[in-house]
Amino acid sequence: MTYSYRRTEQDSDWYRVTRRDIEKRGGVRLFDRYHSVEEILCAAYPELRWEPFKFLEGNNTVRGYWSSIVHQRDFFDRIGKELGIQTVCSTLAILYTPGTPC
Repeated sequence: MTYSYRRTEQDSDWYRVTRRDIEKRGGVRLFDRYHSVEEILCAAYPELRWEPFKFLEGNNTVRGYWSSIVHQRDFFDRIGKELGIQTVCSTLAILYTPGTPC
């Protein structure tokens, strides 16, 4: 059987699902193979770009996730957009030397 998946606004609902939610619905054995809800969803939907820090059980991000400069930059790019930050340079100027150009 083949399933098709269409990305919707509800994708973010998966970030609120906990290990217990999955276990209560018969998914206990999934955790024999995967350590977190994040790992399960990344394996099940590899075509989607998951943001591990958004998961409700955020302390369960894959070990070493934050040691990657790519993940760190992705995070700051995302929150920068949410905060209205236009460029990294302006962010550094605000944080470290107000009024001084980069």
